Amino acid sequence: MTPLQQTLVRIALEVNARATIKDVADLDRRFGDIGIDSLEAMSLMLAVTEHYNIEIPDAEIDKVMTLNELAGLVEGQLASLGRQA
Repeated sequence: MTPLQQTLVRIALEVNARATIKDVADLDRRFGDIGIDSLEAMSLMLAVTEHYNIEIPDAEIDKVMTLNELAGLVEGQLASLGRQA
């Protein structure tokens, strides 16, 4: 697991106290399958954008369904800014 993915897992656990590390460690499980509802998903996105000091367009956020997809989106945003996770 990359440092970026580890950070996303940590943030996901903070956003959803009901989730377990086992739940979120499978980065390809859909948010709903790990107990993250739509409000928590928005909180997750906000926390991630604040942590990495990036902006993610709403149209892109709506497409993200897994932590792995979110990692790819964050990596893309950071790359466009000439930064790494």
